[in-house]
Amino acid sequence: MERIDKKFKEITEYRLKNTSLLHQFNLLRDENGNILLNIWKSYDIIDKIKNNEDYISYYDVNDNDWWDDISYDRYENENLWWVIALANDVINPFEELNSGDSIKTIDNRFLYQITKEVKNISEL
Repeated sequence: MERIDKKFKEITEYRLKNTSLLHQFNLLRDENGNILLNIWKSYDIIDKIKNNEDYISYYDVNDNDWWDDISYDRYENENLWWVIALANDVINPFEELNSGDSIKTIDNRFLYQITKEVKNISEL
């Protein structure tokens, strides 16, 4: 795989919204010339935030809740579901949540720091 040093719009002619999470992924070219997004980068919320009771609150899962529902409830933005999944060490966010479970959510004050860190690793 070869990293492409072009912006998403230069390759696709499609302008992403500023809030799009696709900005966080590098573009790669495989041996056949196909252009891919590097979605395999990994990131973990630092323990200083994730394990500090001052920075988190808890959400009790209801029937039929999904990560994006909880994200909208906590942040008024369904696209931040991945922050909650990371805070709970979720490996597969496509598995159903269990009604009655209590899950961690990160306080709004720390969302900027987390998204900034993720953006920084996308530039590696």
